[in-house]
Amino acid sequence: MISLTFLESWRLREKLLPDAEFQDGTGGGQRPWLSGITTNVLRGTQRTARRRRAALARLPGRHTDRETVPDFADEPAARLDDS
Repeated sequence: MISLTFLESWRLREKLLPDAEFQDGTGGGQRPWLSGITTNVLRGTQRTARRRRAALARLPGRHTDRETVPDFADEPAARLDDS
């Protein structure tokens, strides 16, 4: 999430006005601008996850939304511990 926020802020860096004032007369700055970008990235990530879950639910043979996949890493880790 943090990396997406900083990538988006880098992409939009030209739009940041360091001395801009808001309508209420308070000075601008990077914090509200970055907070807005973070909010938009979070909303986009949630929207993408919701769409992905909906698409996976439409697949044939899908029994539940959260099928678990066995973790095959436990077996090699146990063998390493034993040796």
